[in-house]
Amino acid sequence: MNIDAVRAWSRTVVHDYTARDTALYALAVGAVSDPLDARQLQLVDETDQVAVPSMAAVIASPGFWARDEKSMAIDAQRLVHGEQRIALERPLPAKGRVVGISRVSRIVDKGAGKGALITVCKTLQSENGDRYGHAWQLFFCRGDGGFSASGADDLVLDDAPLPPLAAAPEREADRHEHCAVRVDAALLYRLCGDNNRLHIDPQAAQHAGFPRPILHGLATYGFAAISVIRAFADGDAQRLLGLDARFSAPLYPGEDVEFRMWDEGCHVALEGRVAARSAVVISHARARLQ
Repeated sequence: MNIDAVRAWSRTVVHDYTARDTALYALAVGAVSDPLDARQLQLVDETDQVAVPSMAAVIASPGFWARDEKSMAIDAQRLVHGEQRIALERPLPAKGRVVGISRVSRIVDKGAGKGALITVCKTLQSENGDRYGHAWQLFFCRGDGGFSASGADDLVLDDAPLPPLAAAPEREADRHEHCAVRVDAALLYRLCGDNNRLHIDPQAAQHAGFPRPILHGLATYGFAAISVIRAFADGDAQRLLGLDARFSAPLYPGEDVEFRMWDEGCHVALEGRVAARSAVVISHARARLQ
């Protein structure tokens, strides 16, 4: 890994999107299960449309920058999207132009053979500079540890670390939401902009060690957002201000996932589990509501 190139990296993306794009995202993350529900329809009906807040993780994003920027010398084949966070200050518009300013905000060396952690912070704002909020992606670079002077745990940038994510409470969950993920969910979600072959090509998936194509992590993240909105916000998407989550295992199209949620007062803790194979696909997650 070329540390100088990584920490100097930034990219500004101007994203023009339509009501159709916003509706497509909503459908791709399972936001409409009842077409007679007025709150659900508001996510896809251009008449008085509302954007699903988790779309902040997707719009105005820099793409697969670790692969595209060859000068950074990151082992992109071994890079894993480990965590996703968003924090909104006001609702995203259902259509229009949003500017995303992304930069590497933190790098942690875990040591030779142990990989490195890279955090990318994206600021979302209007053309006029009015801020909507931030989104953070944490990447686990499995092939890039051992580059720092000490050889491990050397914090290369000056940004304060994000607070660590906490595991779900051990008590019984307060709410449960079940999602039946469509068998074509990955094919639908990739129309939102992520064309990674891992999610459509069986051979690419098998080469990566999976028996078949997996669902995009950010699609699973969107399903989690919808579950919180239904369980704790009475279907009002604009009440969701933040969502932090760890991607702990892949979710496959066609599976049923149960989101267990705990009311912790200042936030909602949640965990996504596929009972059929005892797999936790979303862990250490918390949502903030207004």
